[in-house]
Amino acid sequence: KKKMTESMTNYPLPKFSMLNFRTQGDMKFTESQRLNKATGKQDTYFDFHNEAGYNYKLMTPPCESRYPHIGEGGNYNRSKFAKTPMTSNILATLLKDGGSDRFKSEREDFFERLAELNKSGLDQMYDADIGGAATAARSKAARYYKTKTPEEQEAKARENFHKAATVPLKTQEGETNVTIKCKAFNRDGNPRAIRYVQPTGGKYVEMSEVPEVYSGAVLGMVFTMRPYCMSKDKYGITYTLVPDIIVYSTGPPGGSSIP
Repeated sequence: KKKMTESMTNYPLPKFSMLNFRTQGDMKFTESQRLNKATGKQDTYFDFHNEAGYNYKLMTPPCESRYPHIGEGGNYNRSKFAKTPMTSNILATLLKDGGSDRFKSEREDFFERLAELNKSGLDQMYDADIGGAATAARSKAARYYKTKTPEEQEAKARENFHKAATVPLKTQEGETNVTIKCKAFNRDGNPRAIRYVQPTGGKYVEMSEVPEVYSGAVLGMVFTMRPYCMSKDKYGITYTLVPDIIVYSTGPPGGSSIP
């Protein structure tokens, strides 16, 4: 098995115990001007902050995973959408149902809270008219619902803004899941460092070897919730993985890690 290299461990692990969804409070949409390191220009950045003014981070409870690509290089050359380093991600889809019953109610509460946070985030993005997307939704509602009152048109505009947003939390065919990911490679072309952690006696301890992880593995993931807006009809919320992954179990070797 591959040993973890020293260079990966030169910054502290997240304070996992501080990132429980029950203690994170509400999130606040912010807009700021910052220097874009890639272009060297000032850009507008959108963020969600917690009550202390830091980026809004959460840790998932232990969830059964599907198609985890959490090794070095993520899904590079393992998925038809990941033929180049730049389009490759470290990712896993976490399921609300399945896995151990021990954390069932924790998962149910977590997924319910995530839906509330998405709704609150999208409402704040609408109120801030992110990228002119709310203005576009309002003018569309005014055209489509001519017979309705201005208040009804406004309610429809907000509702349609929510419907058109992209969020990683999905419910399809009765299954609720969330896909959490981050870029698999840094700008310099090197694979992003990943650390694997196991809970041991109330502490989170970094694993000395890289685990082989399969579909069905039970994982905990830390992620940052961020608003984004590419255009007035392409916007939503992303969950950016912090690549320090809690591995509760590695899943059966028969479980494919390839979608």
